[in-house]
Amino acid sequence: SGENFITESYDITVTVESVNEDGTLNITDSEDPATAEEFIAGLLMTEDEIAASPLDGTKVISTQWGLMECDVYVMPHMSPEGVSLGDRTFIVESSTGIVLTTWVEMHDVEYDGEVWEDYRSEFTLTDCNFILVAD
Repeated sequence: SGENFITESYDITVTVESVNEDGTLNITDSEDPATAEEFIAGLLMTEDEIAASPLDGTKVISTQWGLMECDVYVMPHMSPEGVSLGDRTFIVESSTGIVLTTWVEMHDVEYDGEVWEDYRSEFTLTDCNFILVAD
């Protein structure tokens, strides 16, 4: 807000260590195996998010895989009490439904005892490699 801003960046890496006989995935630093569907679901918009997010248009963006046509969805970002705090935007690859970027823009957010006029939190899928293991 004004000249006061905080920028933080984190890299989160998820690695599948092995595949079990039942097809579930052993993921690094995870206690429970996950199905491939559960793993991929973490990269997708949920059905509730899609239902609450009108399509705002399309956009071509540059990714590690080259230029991709994406759908842009915008939905209100609600508090637990049902009050709109701002907007959440999703940039979704049109053919797969994978969320490449999502961000929240809010106003008058209390952070560490101060009220920030403007707040933005963004998550971007920057590197993703899938290896298909055939039977």
